[in-house]
Amino acid sequence: AIKRNEIDAELLTFVRTYFRLRRHQQQRVEEFVRGDVEYKLFVDALEEMVASHPGIDHRFCDLDRRSDWLKWLLIQCAHDDEEKQIAEESISGESRIFPTAQSVQGFPIRWTSQGKVELIHLWLSDLTLADLKSKFDPEKMNRASLYKWGPPDDSKAAFDWIAGDFNAVQRFYCEVSSQSESVLVVAD
Repeated sequence: AIKRNEIDAELLTFVRTYFRLRRHQQQRVEEFVRGDVEYKLFVDALEEMVASHPGIDHRFCDLDRRSDWLKWLLIQCAHDDEEKQIAEESISGESRIFPTAQSVQGFPIRWTSQGKVELIHLWLSDLTLADLKSKFDPEKMNRASLYKWGPPDDSKAAFDWIAGDFNAVQRFYCEVSSQSESVLVVAD
């Protein structure tokens, strides 16, 4: 429906919300539609995805406001430019889904193709928390002007958050790769 310009690509910012409501209700969420034809087409498209990709509404990874922290560390773990690109795309997505589609906060809505998902999964599978820990440097991270990063009072707690996000990203790419799916990236 989006590719046919029947609905606005910016509705993709609501995929996470819709799937969260759907998980809670364990069925199609009708109140999301409210009589709007565009929303109905959007919900119909999401429900088609659920039917053709069982469990897709449970495959997600929310990095909250710390995505920059993890992305910075992953880039630091990269050995060459190709790995740096994979690290970047693992968090930010491979490319814009549409040139004008953006999230509520104005960030481009991006996606990652199934082939790139597999590469990201393989690359992340070779990384360990020890690799991340070896690159963890609160002062360098502060100089990098990472979003919502300030010199933490407790660097262990900051690394624990990053470690949790890293584990979540690894699990997510493993799950998505095993289903031969692509990834939608919405930053808000």
